[in-house]
Amino acid sequence: MSEAIRFRFDFADLQQPVVDLKVLEGGVPVPEQAVSVVAQSPPRWLHPLLPIFAEGRALRVEVARPAAPTFAGILLEGLAGLFAAAGAEGGVSVLRWEHGFLVGSHGLDRMPVEAHFTLLAADLVPHSLELATTYLGLLPPERTLLVVNGALPRLERALGLPAATVIRLPLVGSRELSTAVRGLPAGLGSRRFGRACLSLAGELCRRYREALP
Repeated sequence: MSEAIRFRFDFADLQQPVVDLKVLEGGVPVPEQAVSVVAQSPPRWLHPLLPIFAEGRALRVEVARPAAPTFAGILLEGLAGLFAAAGAEGGVSVLRWEHGFLVGSHGLDRMPVEAHFTLLAADLVPHSLELATTYLGLLPPERTLLVVNGALPRLERALGLPAATVIRLPLVGSRELSTAVRGLPAGLGSRRFGRACLSLAGELCRRYREALP
């Protein structure tokens, strides 16, 4: 049975002091194709992201594309752009590549060997859900979130979702697709999609902090 997550989030909720952690050497180099995400001016509803990322412990997120390549790209760019815009004033940096992004403090030249989380993007169509089901079997369930394009309960019941922790984002439409014309990711250019991405970002931050030693 799918487990749906419903939550509201504000980056200001993360104001407790950062734990003093020793910088760890190691990890792996960031992908050669990784690029720095330019911080856009944040919309009014986006509160600043505090520097919660301990030095040497960047948050690594992978976005799996096979089941829904277009939606996965919009999701990746939206989240990375949102983190960059929210964290700019706090010295937070974001790198992005084709299959993921990295969020952390100071220079980002190395990243964890394994991703903290994998976001498996899926459309509410049979072929996409079949691919998602197959891919879920290859990923650690405790670090994997199935991110669905649309919150359509009747269609979900008709199709059946794979067993996973499910995050439902607003169905991508003309508003989200047209943000690229303005040079903005959907996570910043569309209020409804952006606020849903903000909630997802908050869940990733919460789980990241809970996993710190």
